[in-house]
Amino acid sequence: MNRAIAIRKDDNYNEIAELTLPSIKKYVDKCKTDLIFISDCKGYHPHYRILQFWELFDTYDQILSLDIDVLIRSDCPDIFKYSELCSCGDKSPILYSVFEDKGSRELDRHNRIQFIQDKFGPVDWTEDYINTGFSLFLKDSKPIFEPVSEDKLWMDLGYDDVYLMYKIHQLGLQDRVFELPCSFNHMSLFNEWFNPQNSFVLHFAGMGQLFGQKSRIDNIKYALEHWYK
Repeated sequence: MNRAIAIRKDDNYNEIAELTLPSIKKYVDKCKTDLIFISDCKGYHPHYRILQFWELFDTYDQILSLDIDVLIRSDCPDIFKYSELCSCGDKSPILYSVFEDKGSRELDRHNRIQFIQDKFGPVDWTEDYINTGFSLFLKDSKPIFEPVSEDKLWMDLGYDDVYLMYKIHQLGLQDRVFELPCSFNHMSLFNEWFNPQNSFVLHFAGMGQLFGQKSRIDNIKYALEHWYK
């Protein structure tokens, strides 16, 4: 079984990467996988570098998509082993991801789900909005990454999170998506009901206000001092 952890990163995130990469590399070692950096956009919007999974699945059977603005604690379970304990009934999952259409963001995320269907056509998608900042894709998900022209991509808020789940519904694969606990991809949204101190993975998306510090960098530094150790 060939496995990889893939990170979309460019020079705009060097300051963040300096803080987060040590924890990510330790997790790579824990999972005993290859580490891949996807920097070249190959003509796409930066969010759509993830479409290069189409080619990577020629080599790998499982790929964990990671954003560079995540910290992973040393006691985080090996997601590749953890996933083996999860199932979608009698069907094998193609994706393990945290859903973020929750709490105060539920309406906004459901609006995005509707907007993409208004643009590209209905696919009977009403809920379950993924976040690819920490998402494990299996080889059977390869068709959702098929390269397309930019006019067929969702170029509004949510970008690949919206587009990939739309494709999953379009291909009838939605019942093969497993929802991970928010502790595997804790964003500020989940602070509404879950203490970030109890999560394995912190994702400083957007402003990254997980600990109430002034900036995303300050929040990451706070986490390294008060959470990671």
